[in-house]
Amino acid sequence: KVFFLLIDIIFYMKIEKVIKWIFSTGLILVILIVNYQKYEATIFQDGVTDKPSYYKNSENIKLLFNIDEEAYHNLKISSFIDDFNFSKKEKYAINFSDNMLLKGLDTTKKIDFSIRNLKNSNSEFYLVNEKIPLIVKSPNNTSDITVVYPYMNNILSKSFKGKSIFSEQLTSTTLNRPNELDEATKNIKPFLIELVNKYSVSYISDLDLENISDFENSKVLIIYGDFHYTTLKMKKNILKYLEQGGRILLASTFFLNNGCEYKADENKVLLNPELARKNIDKSISNIMSLYEFQGEDIENELGLSYGNGGEIITNSNYKIETQEHPLFKGLKDTVVPITSSLFLAVERLNKEKIFVPYFDDVKILAGSNGFYNTKKGVFGILECQKQKGKLISLGTKDWFAYGNYEISKTIRTISMNAVDYLMK
Repeated sequence: KVFFLLIDIIFYMKIEKVIKWIFSTGLILVILIVNYQKYEATIFQDGVTDKPSYYKNSENIKLLFNIDEEAYHNLKISSFIDDFNFSKKEKYAINFSDNMLLKGLDTTKKIDFSIRNLKNSNSEFYLVNEKIPLIVKSPNNTSDITVVYPYMNNILSKSFKGKSIFSEQLTSTTLNRPNELDEATKNIKPFLIELVNKYSVSYISDLDLENISDFENSKVLIIYGDFHYTTLKMKKNILKYLEQGGRILLASTFFLNNGCEYKADENKVLLNPELARKNIDKSISNIMSLYEFQGEDIENELGLSYGNGGEIITNSNYKIETQEHPLFKGLKDTVVPITSSLFLAVERLNKEKIFVPYFDDVKILAGSNGFYNTKKGVFGILECQKQKGKLISLGTKDWFAYGNYEISKTIRTISMNAVDYLMK
């Protein structure tokens, strides 16, 4: 009996130890899972590069992250177009601002990363931690095509805690604030993949248009997405590029609409330069553009604007007017099925005449009648000639949207035909 009693005691002691072990292990696992989830949430906050772009092999990338807790994690940089990726463990410092529009993130709390760790290509579009755009450009860009990523315009369009540059009527704002991959860039990816399989392609940011040497030797410049704001330098270089024989494919509803000024040393944009220099935070009236201050009406100067009749009268589909044009090669369609609510338009003065003061000639390849306030106009696919240069407007920033480009063979065919046509 004593023997069996001892056996029972030992058995129950083991059971108790096993139960304690299971409980302890489970508790540790729960703590690890909770901390891991908190850790992941902390790390994958948004962020931004400290400048619009970086030259290949000549400078370090500096990354700013919007993070409220210090942690270690792999910093991952991957190509937007192909399967290249590189990662290394980094320490993420706490960096947060409650006044993101004006002050932005602390630039002293940055992560430095050498471009030499990336692809040995002349130019590349990368993503940091799968969400933050990073542009590496070539100091000697001779690519067939240069794609303009709207870095400044995407940041300017973002709100923070329900506040934006428009709601606050700001005269200036910092670009050192979170910048995530925008919908227009996500949508244009399938088209970019097609392009790199046929042509040499480089990338720059919208602010790189201030330096004409970054793109003047490319035959075609592609501008897409939100393009509300341009500096005076950007505007002059775009028009100079065009007049010297450059070709532009434009997929935006906005083109040289609002002026601003870029302060590179502070990575800051003056939305209303005159008031900003006087340190006035808010304007009493609507924000005036740099062009207005300098006595220029850029929209009327060019004749391209959504304000010239870019709203729909009946439907948004473009009626093809010149079926024999190279843009419609391989198509039997009579219309281009497009969905959007606002378009880049030219003003119609009467049934036969349109108002295009800047360009030498404008052909409506496919279009639809529209209006805006009291103006009547035409929007669609426009071929605009200026001296030796040529601009093809596809009419809207939604051209590459999933509901258009991805599902319409017509739109996909026109897109590549347009590039082939401009490359000739």
